[in-house]
Amino acid sequence: MVVTRKPIETWKIKKDLIDDCNAMFPKKNIVCVNKGDETIDHFVTKAMCMHILRGMGIEAYSEVKLGAGIVDILTLSSNGNLIIELETELTEEGKQAKVDKYDNAYVKDFIFIDLKLLPAILSMRYDILKQKIQDVKSD
Repeated sequence: MVVTRKPIETWKIKKDLIDDCNAMFPKKNIVCVNKGDETIDHFVTKAMCMHILRGMGIEAYSEVKLGAGIVDILTLSSNGNLIIELETELTEEGKQAKVDKYDNAYVKDFIFIDLKLLPAILSMRYDILKQKIQDVKSD
């Protein structure tokens, strides 16, 4: 059996977020439901994003308390952390409010995904999400 460790850098990033931003991570690194009030569409899309990120070798957590709110997905990376927010009919004002709420020295970028604009066919949805994530991670 091979035992692997997470890179030390992500442990440090996580510790810094906890210390400096009052972040709270789930006890287990699983796809979490936010208080049970998410739609199935929201939950499945979040699970797809987590699957894509893990497939890319990126450490990611769902439903992380960060400052004044809870983010859908937060990645940890020495290249800069990413927040992914899944919303329905997200406006530019709504996006700016999220950026203002969560923006700090530890967050490099945001991806906003409007669930209403994604196809119902899951394989198509997955491909679109993968492309969005790859586009941001390659910057």
